[in-house]
Parts: sequence; C-alpha cells; structure tokens
Amino acid sequence: MVLLSGCGGGGSSTSAAAPTPVTTAPAVATASNQLATSVSVSGYSALSIASKTSSTMQTAGIKGLFQNLLARLVTPAYAATCTTDAYKLVGVNADGTSTPISVTAGGVDQCGVGFRGMFDAGNYILLTGDSIYKDDLTCNLVFLNKTSGELFCVGETSPAKYDILGQSSWKNYPRLQLSADKNYLFLEAAAVIFDSNNQITGKKTKLMRFNLSDLDKGPQGTVLVEGFQNSWLNTAGSGFAGDVTQFEGFDLNNYAGLDNGDAMVMYNRYVYSVGGMAGSMTPLSRQNNFYYRFEPDGTYKRIEVDSTSVANLVTAEMNSTGNGGSYGTGAIGQIPCYFKSPDKDKFYFAIPFTSGYGGGVGFVNRSLIVSATRPSASAATLLVSRYTTSAICANTWGSTTPFQVINGVYYNIDSSWVWNPTTNTSAQKTTLIKKDFGFATETPQADVFYTIDASNNWMGGRTFYVSKDYLYLKTPFTGPWSMGVTPGDGLQRFDPATFDNTRPVGSQLGTPMDIMTSSENVSIQSIASTSSDNILKVVGRRTDDADLVKVYGTVDDAGLLSWAAQKSTTYSPVTIVKL
Repeated sequence: MVLLSGCGGGGSSTSAAAPTPVTTAPAVATASNQLATSVSVSGYSALSIASKTSSTMQTAGIKGLFQNLLARLVTPAYAATCTTDAYKLVGVNADGTSTPISVTAGGVDQCGVGFRGMFDAGNYILLTGDSIYKDDLTCNLVFLNKTSGELFCVGETSPAKYDILGQSSWKNYPRLQLSADKNYLFLEAAAVIFDSNNQITGKKTKLMRFNLSDLDKGPQGTVLVEGFQNSWLNTAGSGFAGDVTQFEGFDLNNYAGLDNGDAMVMYNRYVYSVGGMAGSMTPLSRQNNFYYRFEPDGTYKRIEVDSTSVANLVTAEMNSTGNGGSYGTGAIGQIPCYFKSPDKDKFYFAIPFTSGYGGGVGFVNRSLIVSATRPSASAATLLVSRYTTSAICANTWGSTTPFQVINGVYYNIDSSWVWNPTTNTSAQKTTLIKKDFGFATETPQADVFYTIDASNNWMGGRTFYVSKDYLYLKTPFTGPWSMGVTPGDGLQRFDPATFDNTRPVGSQLGTPMDIMTSSENVSIQSIASTSSDNILKVVGRRTDDADLVKVYGTVDDAGLLSWAAQKSTTYSPVTIVKL
C-alpha cells in the first residue's frame, strides 16, 4: 500500500522537466520543508506551477482554459536567488495574473522545495513533489483538493524524484489514466532512487492505483506492481565490475486502467546469471499478463490471462487464410492496444500476428481483437473470446501502437505491408486505416483503407492529431533549403466525412484546409486537443527569430489560427490546471 498522509480533514496535462538536476537528491527533512495542512484556492480560476526564468518555460497539454494565459506576466510576491530550483505553486487570477502559494507549513517555500510536474486528476490536482516532507516521509507525490485546498502526501521512506512521462515512439499509451467518472486514477511513474550518500542507486518504476471516490477520506492508494533497475545497468561503457549476479531489471510494457476500477497490466521482470564464457551473462525473464480485480475495501486479486486460449484463437485466425502457422502457447508476447467498452466490466485488447494471404503471395500484419469480461473472485484465469480482426494495432515490431479516435471511430497509420480485403491485394504503402469497432452494440465493421502514399517511407516527421470531428496533419518543410531561409511547419485539417478510397492515391483524404503553412516560419513544438470540441492549442518557435522565441496559438472551430500577444516574462507558467 502507498501511505497517504492526509494533511487536512479529510484531462490531463503534460508537464515540464524539472529545472533541478535529477542527479541531486531531495533535501533532508527539516522544519522548513514540511507539507502544509492545506492551501487557499478561493478566488483563483486555476492553479499553476511556475518556473523562474523564461528559458525554462514549457507548456501544458491543457487547452481552452484561458486563451492567452501562458503568455501573460506572472508577478510572484517572493524573491528567490536559487541557481536551480523546483517549480513553485501559483494561483492564477481571472485576469491572467498569478500569486505565489506556499505549500509548506512555515509559509515560505525554501530554495529547491516545490514541484516537478502537475496533472489534472478530476477533483484533485496531482503534483510530483521535490524535497517536501510529512514528518519523516518524503512526499514524492502530493494531491491537492481543487475545492477545499486540502493537501495529501503520498509518503514514502526513500527520497526520490518522480518522472511521469508522456507518450513516446516506444510507449504510445498514456502513463496517467483517469476513469470516466473520475473516481479512479492510474499512474505509471519512474523514480530515481538515492542512497544516504546522495548517490543514485537505481531507478524504480511502479504502477499505482488511487481511489478518489471519497472526498472526505481523500485519495486511497495501492501499488499494483513495481520493479527496480540497478543504476549501472543502462550506463553504456561504464566498465562496471561488480557482482553481475545482482543484475536485475523491470519493464512495464503496457496497461489499461478500467472504468470499474480494475486494471489490465503487461510487464516483464528479468535477471541475469553468470554462465558460459567468463563475464558473460544469460538473461532470465518472465513476461506477465494479469487482470487486477479490486474489491470495495481496496484489496485485489491478481488473475493471469489464459495464454493457452489466446494462442488457440490466434492460431485459428492464422490458419483461416489457408496458409497455416501457429502462435506460441507461452506468455503473450505483445499487447499493443487496449480498448474500453461502454460496459464497465468488459474490455478488449489486440494481439498482433503475421499471416499469409493470396496463396503465399505475401505476408501482412493483422491483429486479433479479443474481448474479456471481469472475472469472478474465484476465477483461476481470465478467459478471452474472439471479437474481430483489424489492421489497427497490427505492427509486430513496436511495443505499443498509437491510434486516434474521432466520434467513436478509430484511425491508425500503417507504413508497412497492408492487406486490402476489398481488392484481395497487399502492398508496401502508407495507409490510413479506419475501423468502427462497434463496441457499444458489439457489431464491428470491416476495416476501411485510405492510401495516402504509394511508398512506406512517406511519414518522415509528419504527425497526426485529432479533435472532436477532424484529423490534423503536421508536416515539416520538405522543399530546398538555402542560406537565410527559415521555413516552418505546415498544419492541415482533414474532414473524415469526405474520405473516399476510390480516389487516386494521394487524394483519398480529400482536399485539406491549410491552417498554417511553412512560410509563416513557425516550428510546431506541441499541439493539445480533446475529443469534446474542435479547439486546438498550438505551441511553436519562431524560426525567423534569433532566439527562436516561443509562441502560443489557438485554432478555433472554423480552422482559423490566432497567435497570442507575446511578452518577455521573468516568471513563466509551466503547467496549468483549471479549478
């Protein structure tokens, strides 16, 4: 169990990397860095954590709160002379100005005491603490009640600095997941661990689940799984000559926090033992796929997925094409995607496989989508059933697969061999795949393929985003470069209602709306959007500016982009969460 110390009576954003070096351990517990009982949030429209120099300013992944908030002046009422410092908590007023809020009992947050990241957690704000304590427990995570201002310390005995990462090319699932009713928060976090001599001893990764349903009691936390990795393991060329029999590691491959409060988790543990030639190491690993079934009192039972039934289902799918093949009966090697159902006690996940088509003409990637229902408390394994197949989540080379959802329909880009069941042909090309899984009525529709380009190297730096109704494409400048020319990115909007796969290759997505062109000299750094509207928040850099000044823009429902007025600030908001 995670120890939550209640210091009171009782959509997520991305966050910036901490300005405090990760090689520096948190300060020791003193009277000046004890977490306060609560803070006053009355009168503020939002809370933010703020950096002290404009060079460290980064932006939040929350849009639509204040149009120009990130560009406005922050005027804190305290002075700090730290060369490096944690981010401080500030209250954001309706006019965009901000007021510092001390979170320690002494009323003044000392140098290095503060936060590293900030995230929206429904009725709470979640902050990653830095050098904050409750008695002798280090508050590596802090919950703040948006209404009352009560503070809750997720207390641990080991000083650590948490890092809650976003999606990447290798891990495309969200690390922080909130249930639809906001009663359950799931969090994958990695922490650098320090010893008593302020030396990094390793890295611990853990998956936590918080029950947020009782506001009087406060967040109730449970660690589902955690693992430690020695610090020297991933240091290339370190020449470490220690005892290799203590070589150990842990990988959290993918997980899904379900709306009923349960979770589905895929992880790998491994150790190394000495064998063969002197100094060589043989890996010993275990791949795990578990369903975590929670009871109302917070206890849970871990139920393993029936890998034999999964293997039989995938093997049957491979043989249905007439080309044979079999799927190994060991642990499931990859689950790139999880999907939720309107039924809280039901969910789906994808298992990729390679299958032959067309009498041995070629092999293409497919995924078998299986369904599962919450197992009983007495169940020995989690049984699954065949639901459908798809080219979405079918790449076998990646650990997780990104997909986009527009009005309940799923989209995915594939730049490898794609099989088109309509024409009974396959080719190596770049394709946008559309899939209506029909989860609400259990009536999946066939894949629809829109060929974007006849090659499989089209992607490059292109990136897709979605809003409620549209698909957006960010495209880097591809023309000839010359001295003194500083082109930026292009941003286009596509309407799925106009997609037509009978058009020629390259035009099947229809005619896009140009929101921004390379001649505007802006390199896009991030785009934030939600499925509830068609408003985008765009953050970029002016490529024609000597200092590559950061700019902030809003794309409205009509597709018009407007930039906020820029001001040079000494204190800059980093992450903002609406109260």
